[in-house]
Amino acid sequence: MNTKLTLILLTTSLFFGCSSGDSPFGTGANLNPGVPAAIPDQNSFSIAFSELRPEAWSLEGNTVDITIRVADRNNFAVPDGTVVNFKTTGGALEKSGCTVTNGACTVKWIGQDPRPTNAAAFINDGQAYILAYTSGEESFIDTNGDDLFDAGDTFPGANDLTDAYVDADNSGTFNLGDELVDLNGNGTYDAGDGLYNGPRCQNGAACTPTPVIVRTGGLLTMSGSYFAAGTPLTAAPFLFTSTAAPSSGGTSNITFSLVDVNGNLLPTGTTLSVTPIDGTIATAPTFKDNSSSYSVSILWGTSNAYGLTITTTAPSGRTTTVTPY
Repeated sequence: MNTKLTLILLTTSLFFGCSSGDSPFGTGANLNPGVPAAIPDQNSFSIAFSELRPEAWSLEGNTVDITIRVADRNNFAVPDGTVVNFKTTGGALEKSGCTVTNGACTVKWIGQDPRPTNAAAFINDGQAYILAYTSGEESFIDTNGDDLFDAGDTFPGANDLTDAYVDADNSGTFNLGDELVDLNGNGTYDAGDGLYNGPRCQNGAACTPTPVIVRTGGLLTMSGSYFAAGTPLTAAPFLFTSTAAPSSGGTSNITFSLVDVNGNLLPTGTTLSVTPIDGTIATAPTFKDNSSSYSVSILWGTSNAYGLTITTTAPSGRTTTVTPY
């Protein structure tokens, strides 16, 4: 599905709600009072998630705050009233956009259907792509410091924006199935034009005064409550290994892997316990936020009553337990 974004909407709704007599580009600080200021700049548009892996694959209603920070090319916060829009491929958003105050605004993402199933090499099932976007300008190097794009200034090719789109497969390229944010309404994905686009255009054929869609995005993983453990436990995805079987006074160095049914890391806030019967662990393992791999060294006692349980507890209280011994 294409999303057609008209220029009328951008200049009236997204360009700051100015009062009569004000510049349509706001009144933020700049180096030259005679030029537009304080419209969002691509290099000054960032996104942050309060949590990257909510427990949401089979649990309804968990929320994540998504915060956007917006500044102009001089790195001053844009005026209050600037509107940022959002789209998601999974879960839901409490509203379609938020209004900037003091350079930032926040929307809530809600764990619910749809839960993405992704037939792509770049992304797992359960991973949702979030896009944030608004109207603004491309970034350029202001060689002479006059806050305009004029003769002698540089527009790096890497700053040349394509049409914005929801990168559903997280491939970094526009593919069939990605939702387009179609600024010019032509119904097709447009590559960059090689020109600086924005209201600071003062260099003839090297630029246009047309606004662009500035954008950013990221993946949110709808993690499952339970870790996946096939049969046998030595097979994927649990991948249990041990350097030695339990023995009186012996040592077993074990490794295992914790992922959910989709191969994603478990939810943030999960806890892990590894408990031997008649044995000690020098350093108890703790849940990792950035890895699925775990290793533990167990020194067995002398009772010949051996056993081992590995348990995770998700933030909701849901538990998964296996007993390799």
